[in-house]
Amino acid sequence: MTRLISLRKDAEIMRIDAEELLQILDLLNIELSYISSEDIEQEQKW
Repeated sequence: MTRLISLRKDAEIMRIDAEELLQILDLLNIELSYISSEDIEQEQKW
């Protein structure tokens, strides 16, 4: 099973700012996929 979480949730888990996480991902050449509205609703239930 694949778990999808938002950039905001990733940053929260890592205890860093979302912008800082974006910069780190950019430096590592990691591309993001966008999640759907349904995925966001599911994430909020976690």
